[in-house]
Amino acid sequence: MNIALFGFGIVEDYYPEIEAVIKTLTSTPHTISIYHEFAKKLRAKGFKTFDCIEYSTASDMPVDFVFSLGGDGTFLKCAHFFYKYETLLLGINFGKLGFLADVMPEKILDYVEKLEKKQFSICTRTVLNYVSESTPTIQGMALNEITIQKSNNLKLIRLKLSINGVPVYSFWADGIIISTPTGSTGYALSLGGPIITPESNTLAIVPIAPHSLTVRPIIIPDNSVIEIEAHGEFTDFFISGDYLSEQVEILPKMLIKKSPFDIFTVQFNDMNFFEILRNKLQLGFDVRK
Repeated sequence: MNIALFGFGIVEDYYPEIEAVIKTLTSTPHTISIYHEFAKKLRAKGFKTFDCIEYSTASDMPVDFVFSLGGDGTFLKCAHFFYKYETLLLGINFGKLGFLADVMPEKILDYVEKLEKKQFSICTRTVLNYVSESTPTIQGMALNEITIQKSNNLKLIRLKLSINGVPVYSFWADGIIISTPTGSTGYALSLGGPIITPESNTLAIVPIAPHSLTVRPIIIPDNSVIEIEAHGEFTDFFISGDYLSEQVEILPKMLIKKSPFDIFTVQFNDMNFFEILRNKLQLGFDVRK
């Protein structure tokens, strides 16, 4: 197997454990490569990469699996890096919550063996594309969510939402989130949005602090075309796709729709979505005990 390792801005406290994982993987008969910029960071702090092949772009060499070394933030960066190449992604958790990066480092050899024996399934995750109709240079993709928010904490913005050309509602709020099933357990969940299973072909539209109790989250098919117009005085706007955010002065008119590309993640048989929910989010736990 050809396994690519991807890392980014990981807390340096984890570097010894990451070095140990790299050493373990390079002791296997598989071809191991590592993202060049991450390898530089490790070596700059005195850690070894054990002669791993280095790559700079996702197209540098054929890859069977990509191991994201870090937390959920690193996994999102990894998804953005590889999403056009239909590569299978696996998250090795060196972060906190580890909802997307759910494999613990000490079990890495066990899961490599499962990959060798093909004891896994493939989870297909929806990706969204967005573009500003008024400023086409403002565009991007998102595995988790796309948000439009105000920059002025003291002012609301007015948002007009249309789906497939049909007006839905107009409201005042701090902003709006368009969430994929993957992102439903992130920012959208903290705002009262629903939990959506990854294989659901749906999106969640979740207002951010709406100025009316009649404005509620909406679930729509993921093949819908979404238009959002934002208006506001004395404020700029933040437009973001996952971890990437841009501040703009113009009144945004955003077009959002499903990407022709999907993200493919490894799903092991001993890790199902609801077990992860129970373990990571304590779903259904009785906190009164």
